[in-house]
Amino acid sequence: VFRKYPQAIGGCIWEWADHVVTVDGVQKYGGDFGELTHDGNFCCDGMVFYDRSLKAGSLEVKAAYQYMDCTLDGEEIVLLNRYDFTNLSEYEFKYQIKIDGTCVEEKAFVLDVEPKKTAEIKISLPKKCSLGAYVHCYLYDKSGYCVAAKQLALPVPVTEKQRESEA
Repeated sequence: VFRKYPQAIGGCIWEWADHVVTVDGVQKYGGDFGELTHDGNFCCDGMVFYDRSLKAGSLEVKAAYQYMDCTLDGEEIVLLNRYDFTNLSEYEFKYQIKIDGTCVEEKAFVLDVEPKKTAEIKISLPKKCSLGAYVHCYLYDKSGYCVAAKQLALPVPVTEKQRESEA
């Protein structure tokens, strides 16, 4: 919705961290202290745990807010720079093609992609796989931190592996 309608607002983080008190190693919130009046609301719905360590929601927010997107168009990765002012030449782009979990191709380079523009990267599609074939795309800053990642399923025929019979 937000990509389709640029004037839509939302996607705001309401609870960044879980609101709990730790008592004897146990996380407690409203109603856990024997109080007579409380609203019964849970307060463990933050993007990070009470101690600011990451949980699954943290990674989902990172993916939703990242400034790179990738799609497949035939045998090309179409890389979109979602930044408003930053060229992707400030980053290193890397992709890996994995067949059945094994990396068969890996390339890294710096791309000159202006804000809101795209670049096409030619890749070679595998002919077949047993479990699945994917291209993993990453964007790294100068310190080596992965600021964006995307996994795309490659349109490759999956062959059924025969189960070994038990004798």
